[in-house]
Amino acid sequence: DHHDGDSFQIIPPGFLICSLPYEDDVRVLKDDVGDTATPESVDAAIRLIRKLKIQDRIEIGLDFENPYLDRFWMSLESIALSSPLTESNGGKAYDTDLNEEAVLETTKEEITAFKESLVPDTETNKKTTTRSGTAPKRKRETVPDDSGCDWLDLFRCDEIQTRKVTELRSYLGSLGLRKAGRKADLVVRVKDSIRERLASGELCG
Repeated sequence: DHHDGDSFQIIPPGFLICSLPYEDDVRVLKDDVGDTATPESVDAAIRLIRKLKIQDRIEIGLDFENPYLDRFWMSLESIALSSPLTESNGGKAYDTDLNEEAVLETTKEEITAFKESLVPDTETNKKTTTRSGTAPKRKRETVPDDSGCDWLDLFRCDEIQTRKVTELRSYLGSLGLRKAGRKADLVVRVKDSIRERLASGELCG
């Protein structure tokens, strides 16, 4: 048990023992027969994680204390030693605690993009499989296009790229297409969709 000059604990007494399973205790997991993460959902998750990182090469735990990790070890030690938490051993307040509301506000756009990149689960898809034994692909829910845009006219004039991201996503959502990604990706997706609909006769150009 070592403390620094301010009586803060540096090294706790004792050590932790973590029991690991034997090979026979490890259960075999079945292959995932459902949808796996798409490249879009992976990219959206990466953008979200990067937004949560502290910039300027600051590292939590090195440049300043990690309050959550600190509290965890102090609480663990308190239980092991049957000693109450006090301000000096884990009950203190930290000025580095995260403001959860501020974090959610800062990452609102990335969280929304990540949610939209995921394919929703449905009870039907959980219970049914194809002849090959794999689950059928799940369909995305469609929502009305409230953008008010004349997409066919915009396509003819090659002005799809002039529309806002929210409008592009509104069009894609009305057809059950993926809405995640950068604006350039959405523009390509909208153009491809209109081109396919014209070829199939769904739209009259």
